[in-house]
Amino acid sequence: IPPSRSSDCRCVPITLIVGFCIHPTGLSSVAKMIDEHPNLCQSDDECMKKGSGNFCARYPNNYIDYGWCFGSDSEALKGFL
Repeated sequence: IPPSRSSDCRCVPITLIVGFCIHPTGLSSVAKMIDEHPNLCQSDDECMKKGSGNFCARYPNNYIDYGWCFGSDSEALKGFL
């Protein structure tokens, strides 16, 4: 079940454990925000480009299309996984 009543809702993480849901009509502004956020990622390469780490750890929630950047040897990554 999605985190909101709407199956069209997409989760947008703000921090490691906090986020909000948005309807797809607002996704272009959210995509821009995620591009600008230093720790949100879709790939390891994106983390390296942002300088936020070298590993993109995906959220375990299928409704979140992004991950969080970590250094591959960081203690925070071990806690996230």
